[in-house]
Amino acid sequence: MESLFATRHLNDQRVEVVEKLSLVRARLEGTLYSNLYLLNGMSAAISTNPDFDQAQFDGLAEKLLLNPNALRNIAAAPDLVIRYVYPLQGNQAALGLDYTKVAEQRDAALKARDLNTMVIAGPVNLVQGGIGLIVRLPVFVRDDQNRPKFWGIVSSVIHTEKLYQQAGLLERKPDLELAIRGRDSLGSHGDIFFGDPQIFETSDVRQQVLLPYGSWQMVAQPQGGWVNQSPYRWFIRAGCALLALMAFAALQIRNRQRQRERFSQATFFAAFEDSPLGMAISDPKNGQISHINQSLRKMSALPSAELSADSQYPHLPASVEQLLTSEQLQDGQEITLQNYHGQERSWRCFHSSLQTPDGPRMLSLFQDVTEHRQLFEQLQLSQLVIDHTSDAVIITDANTRIIQVNEAFSRISGYGREEMIGATPAKYSSGYHDKAFYQAMWKRINQTGAWNGELWNRKATGEVYPAWITINRIGDANDPHHRYIGVFSDISNIKQTEKELERMAYYDPLTGLPNRTLFQERLKHEILSTRRHQGRLALLFLDLDRFKHVNDSFGHSVGDELLKVIAARLSIEVRENDTVTRLGGDEFTVIVSELSDIDSATALVERMLKRIQEPIELVGQQLHVGASIGIALYPDDGEDAETLLRHADMAMYQAKEQGRNSFHYFTQKLQDRASSRLMLENQLREAIEKQQFALYYQPKLELHSRRVLGMEALIRWHHPTQGLISPADFIPVAEETGLIVPLGQWVLEEACRQTQQWHQEGFTHLRVSVNLSARQFAKADLVEDVRQTLERTKLSTDALELEITESMVVDASSSANEKLVQLRQLGVEISIDDFGTGYSNLQYLKRFPLTSLKIDRGFVRDLMVDREDAAIIKAIILMARGLGLNVIAEGVETQEQLDFLLEHRCPMGQGFLFSPPLPADQFIEWIDSTELDFDTL
Repeated sequence: MESLFATRHLNDQRVEVVEKLSLVRARLEGTLYSNLYLLNGMSAAISTNPDFDQAQFDGLAEKLLLNPNALRNIAAAPDLVIRYVYPLQGNQAALGLDYTKVAEQRDAALKARDLNTMVIAGPVNLVQGGIGLIVRLPVFVRDDQNRPKFWGIVSSVIHTEKLYQQAGLLERKPDLELAIRGRDSLGSHGDIFFGDPQIFETSDVRQQVLLPYGSWQMVAQPQGGWVNQSPYRWFIRAGCALLALMAFAALQIRNRQRQRERFSQATFFAAFEDSPLGMAISDPKNGQISHINQSLRKMSALPSAELSADSQYPHLPASVEQLLTSEQLQDGQEITLQNYHGQERSWRCFHSSLQTPDGPRMLSLFQDVTEHRQLFEQLQLSQLVIDHTSDAVIITDANTRIIQVNEAFSRISGYGREEMIGATPAKYSSGYHDKAFYQAMWKRINQTGAWNGELWNRKATGEVYPAWITINRIGDANDPHHRYIGVFSDISNIKQTEKELERMAYYDPLTGLPNRTLFQERLKHEILSTRRHQGRLALLFLDLDRFKHVNDSFGHSVGDELLKVIAARLSIEVRENDTVTRLGGDEFTVIVSELSDIDSATALVERMLKRIQEPIELVGQQLHVGASIGIALYPDDGEDAETLLRHADMAMYQAKEQGRNSFHYFTQKLQDRASSRLMLENQLREAIEKQQFALYYQPKLELHSRRVLGMEALIRWHHPTQGLISPADFIPVAEETGLIVPLGQWVLEEACRQTQQWHQEGFTHLRVSVNLSARQFAKADLVEDVRQTLERTKLSTDALELEITESMVVDASSSANEKLVQLRQLGVEISIDDFGTGYSNLQYLKRFPLTSLKIDRGFVRDLMVDREDAAIIKAIILMARGLGLNVIAEGVETQEQLDFLLEHRCPMGQGFLFSPPLPADQFIEWIDSTELDFDTL
């Protein structure tokens, strides 16, 4: 019986030691990895920016070492030669160390590189004093083809004494004796480097400290070693002694006098007092407690063990006193009570009757099982955690036979607990992984005691799914009763999210084509590939013509559908190894790789233009769009992605200027032109700031009366070094850059101011015409700008005429009419400039509140040699007369042109036949000094 209790006590010790050792191991692992993560931070930074300098390295290392740590330094060794170390003081000798030339350093560095994992060596004696661990971590960067390339090693020295301090190994209470082995991460095969080596001979309670590669092995035993004798031995012996005494007392019934003389109270109470169990003797009739031993006094936390005169213990807690006199308790029952200090304790109780010379008494024995109860509750809690965790948990024996699974496993896999018990994990294997994969996995588990990674499993339904799993071995590999525990989760949603994020990052959500980011990567890749093979490639930059008109007319949803159709058509025309991308808006690019000759690029572009022009059926209508395409060739037009894209863009704009729906190859002339335009733009900004502009005025005459009725305000740029710059040179640049808006506002302000000044001088009949740009007309506050300008300059509203083009009205038809109505309500005249060259439409002439039409100078110039131009002019005059609109012919330069216009009753005209545009001071002088005689012209 005593042997049975001794075995039970030894098992209780093992449970307690395992629990405490688990806490020590967890804290050591956590402390170690908190230091290792700092080195991971340096590795990640170098992978992102491998071209760092000394200052950047020192700055990052300093920030990392601000965290609580046991690191002595951080070093970086590109190409396995240490070039950077922080802090430098005390570590100068490390600079220049070539790992490849020092055998022990070379092996560890190459192992880290080849295994692509962190490797820990040591502990070793350090040159700078003390003992430390040397940690090496490989760094990989991406080459030009996005493949991993070995950069070098980052390393650090961990001060072991600081590590032990942080992990609490040096501050522990003397309740456990610890030792650790596994120098150089060799686990049970490595040397002992912490604690008494003898513990590995006397204790088999061992656990693995998992390292990034390899492990350490910890062993523990109770302070002073294992106690093989059961704490119940005194209880048993005391019980036997008492039984003997009771037998002896029975004999004395026959001879009480002799029994009393031979009864040895001293022997009984010596055994009673020395018992490791709490013991008490009480009278069950009156509840009087006669004796309690030293163990019970300690269990009750009594301050004194003195017995009072009435045989009562004044300091005995009420709950203990009630327990001692109770007859309701069963042997082995556990109860909870409070000791003298009010602390709750759990006791296991035993009672028996005892015959004494004073009559029957109750002998009570107590064992404090509070710590055992707490350990039991912790084990129960651990089981609850396993049962209720959202991750699947599976536990197998040493032969990988399943002995337990939790509810999450059944929920994830679809396999019930009953059908899995006794089976092996091969039951839900997907078949995706080959034999070599599992051999490598088990090799890692056998070496380090753990493995984690991605596995594909199969559900009971046959569905295959990805899982992230961690496998740990519980117990030493040599222990035939060791276990394996696997914890995994279904990462299908994570995988799907990764795919969606990748698609969002690299593909256009509307068309499904690669976006700008992926385009840049592929273009760089194709350039490198083409360079290696000494070939050529073409980059096409495509912009749709009049796409804005589709959006404005039918809405953005129709525009989106049109873009999808165009994307599909472009994809059909290219080869499988070519790349079509959408940069944004209505801009597309095409990378044509392995270009055989320029003719093949031309043929592809012509097919694309033809395909794009095909009608598109949307919203019950046939829509037609075109495209302008610019082409740049590698290596002819650029040797890098940025240059090729810029040159293709230039060529595309040249195609638009040629009349749209065409293509154009990049030329050096375009580059020179772009440079000149950029220089002109900068000069234009400076000219606006320094007010280098002036207005010239060209008179507008009533042809039959020879009377000047007004003038058109025309801007001129007086450059300080280049002289007078033509509007044809700088107006397009101003419109493209948006500078036309402030420039146009200045023209309006100055023309109104000058005209008002002439009105004050007596020329009240003059009306000034000012051209509006498309950007000005598109402004939402255009009408308010005009109203405020007229108020500031005090010019009469009917003395201002605004000239707009037909395209401006057509492109913004929904809002144009409202603006024109408001301008006419102010009293401002509205004229259509260059009429006949754009989108002439009687519906627009009827719809909008116009006052005048200006016949384009191109018709007037050729009217004497081109019958069609003459017919168009006559038609415009007749149509305007029928609609009640005034007509002005611009560009009148010959007497024959004037005669034709007079013959067909054109009301007004302007041109060099009468006068070129004049500065303000010369304009009035010309009116005063010139007597017009049309008969002599």
